[in-house]
Amino acid sequence: MDFFDKCPLCGTSGKTWDKDPEVRQCPHCDSLFSAFGLVMESQREVEEFWS
Repeated sequence: MDFFDKCPLCGTSGKTWDKDPEVRQCPHCDSLFSAFGLVMESQREVEEFWS
């Protein structure tokens, strides 16, 4: 059993992420992360405000 069964960014639960235990891709936000929850590449748009 892996440490995380949810996406660390959006919280989407994924039971079929065991195909590749090294790298997982969230079906909701398309972010890539490890089985331990370390985000490797975020595809989520973050609103940034510059002043």
